[in-house]
Amino acid sequence: MIQFVLGALAGAAAAWYWRQDIERHVKESMPDLRAKAADRLQSIEKTAEDMIDKAKTGVVSRMRVGEDKLRGTQDQGGSGATRTVTTPGQTPGAGGQGTTATGQGHSERPRPQG
Repeated sequence: MIQFVLGALAGAAAAWYWRQDIERHVKESMPDLRAKAADRLQSIEKTAEDMIDKAKTGVVSRMRVGEDKLRGTQDQGGSGATRTVTTPGQTPGAGGQGTTATGQGHSERPRPQG
């Protein structure tokens, strides 16, 4: 316990003796530290944006490949049977509003026309 008290007193004496040097050093290096921290934050932001863009591109491309595979399977398979699929609020045969789907027992969501 006495060693702890003596160490605390020695540390306090050293801090008091060199306080001006410590204060000057802190004042001189603080702007540099802030600038470095700001630069580092900008670097982290840029890296995060790049990573998100890469992930988004990868997800979108995989979704398109999967969609193309699904659409290719629907277009190739089927016995030629055709039926009209309508969305809620539409009536079959009302001015060509519905879409046709081919295949046995498969329904298809209406695709936007245009």
